[in-house]
Amino acid sequence: QLRLAFAVQTAVEPEILIVDEALSVGDEAFSRKCISRVNQLRDRGTSLLLVSHSANLITSLCEQALLLEGGRLLLNAPPKQVISRYHRLIFTGQDVAENHANSEGNVPEPEDGTPQTNEPDKEPVTCDESCFDPSMAASGQVAYEPCGVRIRTPQIINSKGIRVNCLTHSCEYTYTYETDILEDCFGVVFMCGFRSKEGFELGGICSHINNTAADFLAAGTSVKVIFRFRCTMLPDTFFINAGIMGILNGERTYLHRLVDVVQFRVLPATNLFAAGMIAFGNECVLYYETMPINK
Repeated sequence: QLRLAFAVQTAVEPEILIVDEALSVGDEAFSRKCISRVNQLRDRGTSLLLVSHSANLITSLCEQALLLEGGRLLLNAPPKQVISRYHRLIFTGQDVAENHANSEGNVPEPEDGTPQTNEPDKEPVTCDESCFDPSMAASGQVAYEPCGVRIRTPQIINSKGIRVNCLTHSCEYTYTYETDILEDCFGVVFMCGFRSKEGFELGGICSHINNTAADFLAAGTSVKVIFRFRCTMLPDTFFINAGIMGILNGERTYLHRLVDVVQFRVLPATNLFAAGMIAFGNECVLYYETMPINK
């Protein structure tokens, strides 16, 4: 019924389209058709009011977002800020009053007082010019409540072992963080995830695959987690998460997670012809065969 209702309402071009969780119904093919139609209507001037618990939908479809709690407006800001506050509200145990008191929508400045900037450098760089910009800090990070483990000192390291946050496209880097095991942990998996500055999930890396995990980690130990990756992102600003999952009360859940804990910038590059956020490589195999037209 919901699929039919959505199809009927979008068969015309309304001035205002209100969608309440309808994009989450049906199979993947139907969801893609829905999102494609919504984008088409929005590009033609339709105002979209989208109600959803999907962070990716909000960040990809909306220019502004509202966070509501118990009928109260907590935050009216760009989607990434609202999603970060939403995660903080549901995962960190902060009460509604605190969120309401801090819901002005302002982006805090780094501790050194230097204003944060997301603008990439204008000059092209070569593959050895990654560096660290102290004025660029991940001010909107969200921290889950630790449950037996604690993540600390997340950072990006270049091939020379130097901490960096200005990266060069196509170069290799290491993302690392240390984990303090405060209580005995079972079924532990270490993870990291990459997000756009709008908060859209780009992908991630996992320490264990195929349903495997570290069976047991004893309290009082420390684990250094290392993820190696090639910077395939195109010039822009991005964020990295850090997360640890394990078995708690018989269920797999986050033992600790830091969202948007490291901010980094991919520097401009010459001779880089690609679109979007990620470059998938420049190699192209072209095959064609000439034949007469069959009339």
